Amino acid sequence: MQKLAVVLFYVIITGCPHGFEAISPNCTTPGRLHKEFEEMCQRPCLRIAAPLTPYVQQLQDELKWRKMYPGFEKYEHRLFYVEQAELVSWAEAIAVRHKKGAQLAEFEDDEEFQAVLKKSTPRGTYWVGITEGKDGGFTSEDTKQPARFLNWVYGQPIKLKDPARVATRSGKGIFTHPCQLINNYICRVELPLKNK
Repeated sequence: MQKLAVVLFYVIITGCPHGFEAISPNCTTPGRLHKEFEEMCQRPCLRIAAPLTPYVQQLQDELKWRKMYPGFEKYEHRLFYVEQAELVSWAEAIAVRHKKGAQLAEFEDDEEFQAVLKKSTPRGTYWVGITEGKDGGFTSEDTKQPARFLNWVYGQPIKLKDPARVATRSGKGIFTHPCQLINNYICRVELPLKNK
């Protein structure tokens, strides 16, 4: 409650509530918040409120990505979306993620993989952003570089007739999967966000 009171005090002093430009046209330039605050605030209030500027900036950043990417959850420096209802083929998953302004998920390590898959359902199968390359190796669908983290379930990868796509189930690992089958999917967005 104290943090909220201090943030409200900060907002009142600066006239820039969480970066809403319609209310405060002076706060349209990124990075101006702190400068405007220093110009408007007397020395005593500056000592009290200045340490809050990083916290307020963090809140502004979070509001920005929550507005741009509804339904996404933050983990470290990335946003993830675990689709629970819609079942799509691999090609449809690629089209859907473009609409969301995201990529199919690829994971940095097992910690990130397990944290994101906590949002999955036990019976769900999810497309992820890894595909079999022409050389038989597995690459990131987004960057076309070798996949960063491959945690195959036992007996995988299995060679398929067509180039394999990769899916996961309940955070147990990844496996090759025919691209025409329908599954849920996991999307990701890198932070910091670029302006759309």
